[in-house]
Amino acid sequence: MAREECKSPRDVPVARHKFINSPETCVQDSLQGFVAVNPGARLLRQCNAVVRHDFEQLGGKVTLVAGGGSGHEPGFSGFIGQGLLTAAVAGPIYTSPFSDNILATLRTVGANNKAGVLTFVCNYTGDRLTFGIAIEKARAEGIQVDMVLIAEDTALPHTFLSTGRRGLCGAVFMMKVAGAMADEMKSLKEIRTFIEERKKDMGTITVALTPCSIPGKEELLFNLPRDKMELGMGVHGEAGTARVPILSASETAQLLMDHLRCATSDHSLPLKKGDHVAVMLNNLGGLTTLEMNILAKEIIGYIESMGVCVVRAYSGFYMTSLESAGISVSVLKVDALLLRYLDASTNAPAWTKPYCPEGFERFTPADVPAVVPKRAEEHSPREADQVCVLGPEEQEKFRLAMVRACESLLVHEKELNKLDSECGDGDCGTTLASGAQGILTYLDSRPSLAYPGLVMAQLSHVASSSMGGTSGALYSLLFHGAAKAFTVLSGYDAWVAALEHGIKLVMKYSMAQVGDRTMLDTLDAALTELQKDPTRLDSVGVQRNLNEALKAMSAAVALTLSMKPRAGRATYVNPDLLKHVDPGARAVEVWLGRAIRSVITPSP
Repeated sequence: MAREECKSPRDVPVARHKFINSPETCVQDSLQGFVAVNPGARLLRQCNAVVRHDFEQLGGKVTLVAGGGSGHEPGFSGFIGQGLLTAAVAGPIYTSPFSDNILATLRTVGANNKAGVLTFVCNYTGDRLTFGIAIEKARAEGIQVDMVLIAEDTALPHTFLSTGRRGLCGAVFMMKVAGAMADEMKSLKEIRTFIEERKKDMGTITVALTPCSIPGKEELLFNLPRDKMELGMGVHGEAGTARVPILSASETAQLLMDHLRCATSDHSLPLKKGDHVAVMLNNLGGLTTLEMNILAKEIIGYIESMGVCVVRAYSGFYMTSLESAGISVSVLKVDALLLRYLDASTNAPAWTKPYCPEGFERFTPADVPAVVPKRAEEHSPREADQVCVLGPEEQEKFRLAMVRACESLLVHEKELNKLDSECGDGDCGTTLASGAQGILTYLDSRPSLAYPGLVMAQLSHVASSSMGGTSGALYSLLFHGAAKAFTVLSGYDAWVAALEHGIKLVMKYSMAQVGDRTMLDTLDAALTELQKDPTRLDSVGVQRNLNEALKAMSAAVALTLSMKPRAGRATYVNPDLLKHVDPGARAVEVWLGRAIRSVITPSP
């Protein structure tokens, strides 16, 4: 299909920078880095090829060679090792290896090996030609060598006979099987015959969100609109079968598997209920592990929903397309013999072994319940432990203070987000609003407020479950610490001690101190005023302390403007760039200030 033209400046393909020394040496540099990390491999001089260190001591086993253009790492050098390839040849980026380099590799691993050499070639014209030339010349020199052509792409429904289907990540399955057979001393003919038969039972389908760029090139390989993804993209960035709107992971899984087994295609892989398959999820280079795991869940789940049993699943980087953000899915029908070969030992660095206990067959595990007490109350604060008990009038004041505090956070959500955008991710207000909404929902259930210690324990749970992240943890600690005070004190002293205990617990685990430009500055300012004249405070004294706490909090928030941050995300920001007060400190003034004002003046 034709590539679409760039339609606007935002659609113009721009190549990303790459950590290379030069485009001319990037392949050699990459191979040198590979052997530096994997000392069991050796680089063949002047050949851009890698061999096993023990290739001369294979004891009459068939040697296996694969290769192709670079840019698909870890393919193919990453599959060098016992139980897999003996050697791999690399061409320039997205270009077939030179036939002379292939021939030199065949001579190295095959000249003194009577068992012979089996080469794996993905079906691209250039690779077929360069490997073909090298194989013919090697045979003329008396080297026993044969070739397996991998062509399992299911993207295009019809292809020309002279071109055939493209060879993709399914090659890794066949190389692994052949490696295990070679270790069992199977002959060249036996291995080739078996692979030729079993390669018919696999198919691969690809989808990509982004193209890639060739090292040294200023533009991306092709233009893909931001709202589209390429179904069936080739491993070199070739056009696929269609450009479709970007879908969710679940919808993408269904699209891929339905296309792979499409009944109207000449190249589909029919799957029926009761089939057993191995699935390889290949990251094309640019997807995060988070995305790969989500796609794994959806793809495996969709296959199993057909009644097909996924007995092996592999996920990782196998045959990439530089930095393309995409995935290829290879499905291989298996039986007990194929599973034995797939499970056979290998130390090739790119072959991933899933975590599965010995003796277990792969399955999609069910969730297990978290360990919780039979009755949550058994490990929660108890009424019998509470010293502070509120009467009906005090309970209403307590309820009103909490409601007003939460409402104030909802009103100031945007302000707090704006303050947070200067030094964080701009969600302080939204996070605290979620916590406030969680508390309001709790209060709507009309819980008993007679025991403030029990209420604080519940608020600790609400904060951690409704807010999440650092803020949720901080406020959960604050309320958890506060709850303890009500088991030993009552009255005004209990409320002041609750604030003190909460602050200490936050400081203990956050390692922040007063003066670090955090919520603690506002909390401590309030505490200092509330602790004044502790002996026999009358109502006038309490009112005075509450009013002074309001003034102190406001002053503390203003002081954060000139403070150097020493805790939280703001520490990663140049202090010269901080032009506003700390959002966490301001948030405390918002909710605690409103709660105090509701106590001073209970009416709305």
